[in-house]
Amino acid sequence: ASEKTQQYTYTSLDVYRYNEAIKKLDDFHLYYINNWLEGLEYIINNSLEPLNLQVSFVQDKRFLVLKDGEKEFSYGQLSSGQKTCLNIVFKLASLLYKGLDGIVIIDEGIDSLDTTNIQRLIEIFNSLPFQVFLISQHEQIEHGVQVFKFKRHNNTSMLVTL
Repeated sequence: ASEKTQQYTYTSLDVYRYNEAIKKLDDFHLYYINNWLEGLEYIINNSLEPLNLQVSFVQDKRFLVLKDGEKEFSYGQLSSGQKTCLNIVFKLASLLYKGLDGIVIIDEGIDSLDTTNIQRLIEIFNSLPFQVFLISQHEQIEHGVQVFKFKRHNNTSMLVTL
């Protein structure tokens, strides 16, 4: 910094202007975040219909409120399977919000889902513009999907059925 800059003393008017500029930037930032969350909320709630859940983003310390009918609860009250489903829906909704489609590979956490939640998740996938490769150890996956079964033999995975 130049010597002139180092010797500058901020006036109360300078401090006021900086504070006002920060407030305007904060308001501007919040406006766009809230608009993004509203769009995301709409997409998420459309996708969550098979799970009978509704999501609301709120402007308080809770941030996220879930509803099952009239019953309201927090993310922490969900089962691990419900959390997995909701996390997947959030990620897919983010892609949809950006206008993206294509191939999605889902592996982590799927085996924590019971058969009912897997079927509900498949219902959600069928309503979205994605080709989904779901990697699971579940044998009970039913209708609505093409199943590829692999068997491990001598440290090599081999396609058993198509």
